[in-house]
Amino acid sequence: QRHPHWDTVRFCHQLDNATSGVLVAASSKQAAGAAAKLFRERKARKSYLAIVFGHPAADEWTVEARMGKDLEDPKGFRERVDESDAGKACETRFRVLQRGALTLEGKFKGVLVSKVEVTPVTGRRHQIRVHAAHSGHPIVGDNAYSEDRDSFRTFLHAHVLEMPFEAPKGVQ
Repeated sequence: QRHPHWDTVRFCHQLDNATSGVLVAASSKQAAGAAAKLFRERKARKSYLAIVFGHPAADEWTVEARMGKDLEDPKGFRERVDESDAGKACETRFRVLQRGALTLEGKFKGVLVSKVEVTPVTGRRHQIRVHAAHSGHPIVGDNAYSEDRDSFRTFLHAHVLEMPFEAPKGVQ
């Protein structure tokens, strides 16, 4: 064994299946617990990059639409905006980094797109994808929340994850 002192590797959070990027794994129960605490207390800061359809009118915007299960989805996969009391509070911040046109071959080639930085304040299932679509700018390749079935992937990437761990006792 390469690292006999390590326990089984534990994943500390999840990414949607369609999302690529940074993922935290821990080498011990203690480390996993410390990471879980940061996520639970919303101290972990996450940032994503996405390619969305359209050129948003504003360079920055925030979506605070509540979310819940899409009861019309027979597979139970999709989420939806749910402004009722049953919906869970969510907040997502978007910032345009670049505007352009899609160069991928297919139905949407030449369509206006934007590269955006996305910062979820809360961490609900499919939150970024639902809020992007709700704001009129669904993510390219997101076959659950956009009409794009041509792209080879969902253009959503976990770009930055800051984990403000406390220094071990006796270490400055």
